[in-house]
Amino acid sequence: MKKSIVGLLVASSIAFAGIKNDVDTYKEFDKIPRVELSKMMSNEMARGMRLPMKIDEVTELTAIYNFDTTIFFKKEININYPEIKELWKHKRKQLINLMLKQDSQNVCYNPVWKYMIYKRDIIPQFNYVDTNNKPLFKYTIEIEDCRKLK
Repeated sequence: MKKSIVGLLVASSIAFAGIKNDVDTYKEFDKIPRVELSKMMSNEMARGMRLPMKIDEVTELTAIYNFDTTIFFKKEININYPEIKELWKHKRKQLINLMLKQDSQNVCYNPVWKYMIYKRDIIPQFNYVDTNNKPLFKYTIEIEDCRKLK
């Protein structure tokens, strides 16, 4: 039962179609321990997205996994792409802030994620690597980040 409820809500989250945002929507989530819910969510998202998944010309989502109550999203970015190469060399902080804003909007405006962050303290972390799997940067999206968007 738990798995089918998580699957249904995660499918809504993945599609960003939204779901009714009321207390009753998440009653079943409240019964699942946080670590188990984090694991179930990451597994369902990874299955539902058919990874690796191309996001745009330079970015690819390659993995989703969890540890404890953090759900990790591993994204590969081609820093040798002409426009990105210049940004990476000369305006790295701006590029990172742009990615943070984009990921924050995707997470914070999604009702399922809002519930996970605000009520269950399940935090998404985005880890960016280059095309050779070399770590570039990472960040989490937490309540404060969502509040900044309002």
